[in-house]
Amino acid sequence: MAIPRSHIVNLGALGAVVSALFAANYTVDPFNANQAVDLDFNKEAVTQRLSSWDWNVAEYRADPKPAVMLGDSRMDALDSARVEGHLGIPTYNFAYGGGTLADTISTFWYADGLTDLEHVVMGFNLTNLNQSKSYDAAGQAIALIDDPLRYYFSPFITGASARTLWFNVGKGKAFSEKPPMEPEQFWTFKMNNGHRLYASYTYPTGLLAQLTDIVAHCRKEKIELTFILFPRHMDLQELGEEYDLMDDWERTLDALAPMAPTWNYDVPNRVTRDAANFKDPFHTTEEVGNALVDEVFGGEHWLGVRPLER
Repeated sequence: MAIPRSHIVNLGALGAVVSALFAANYTVDPFNANQAVDLDFNKEAVTQRLSSWDWNVAEYRADPKPAVMLGDSRMDALDSARVEGHLGIPTYNFAYGGGTLADTISTFWYADGLTDLEHVVMGFNLTNLNQSKSYDAAGQAIALIDDPLRYYFSPFITGASARTLWFNVGKGKAFSEKPPMEPEQFWTFKMNNGHRLYASYTYPTGLLAQLTDIVAHCRKEKIELTFILFPRHMDLQELGEEYDLMDDWERTLDALAPMAPTWNYDVPNRVTRDAANFKDPFHTTEEVGNALVDEVFGGEHWLGVRPLER
């Protein structure tokens, strides 16, 4: 029985669409997964903001480094080149905007599978040491970037390609993570986020167990491990008392301190009391980040913080 001509036409049209989709995503390659075609596009301004998970995973896979910095957007205040200068080995900063401890865990194992790690820096805070905030977007990004079939035919990647073309060819605007509002309004906006996060807090029993596995692996493989507890402004620290989280936080510190050198900057001090040291209640300025790096990795005196002893 002959195939109807209309079916052949439809199949041909479908094939053309599929081929065009593949060609567009392969050529634009919004997260630089293949780097096969040099279009001289500024992709980072668009897609790194669209998904720091996919961008960082693809960038690291292309050039794995023996030292990695793992954490959420607060890790972005720590300059990887400055850390690298102190450590003396190539360093990559996985600063995931909105990242979770689950992201940190997945990324550690991914990086460990790509190269021989020598030093791992993990940044924490009460907001991501939280079992109820444990979505693994990094694991999703790793699965996507490592699977060409999924990557080139993904609706998400197609959208990212369109955004990249619009920004570089159509002169559109880059994706913005910050709502358009005055600094005081933005501070209040972020404090409201703090209320939501603290209201949903659950002690991270499962995540800490997974972290224990990483610690055991690092000790076995002679990988140096450093924990940093990022400073929060006092407005957020005091909010923890309102939600009765301080006992759980101390319990978390008791769990972390024996695992690795744990530098706790998330306490009342001259930095956390001064809003001038923060972009918002969660995020410090780069100047604070630089001073923190020099104290932790360079041995300089800044706040006089030393690793916790438990």
